[in-house]
Amino acid sequence: MDNLVLEITNAALLTIIIEVPIFYICGYKKASQLLTFALVNYVSNTLLNDALPAYTATLGYWTKLCIGELLVIAFEYALMLHVISEDKNRLLKTICLTNIISIILGLVLLFNF
Repeated sequence: MDNLVLEITNAALLTIIIEVPIFYICGYKKASQLLTFALVNYVSNTLLNDALPAYTATLGYWTKLCIGELLVIAFEYALMLHVISEDKNRLLKTICLTNIISIILGLVLLFNF
């Protein structure tokens, strides 16, 4: 069980390392925005990875992953709206971008492409 917690924590930290700099590059430079985004990412990624079953090369796994990622985007957007109220469309696009890049890099690392 401790190994699973460590893996989930490491995945969440990796997500933060990937997504927060992208969020910054997209123009969100206030410390409060970046810290909140990092915390929201930690929570959303932890929930997603805890909910996903162990990896299997099945359509069911990939379907759950895609649905989970869409829920993560919705969750992150809803929470970040409490910190960033201007230009909601830009915020949603930025969150989509950070998650797309994060999942691509995560898959590259997972499968050692």
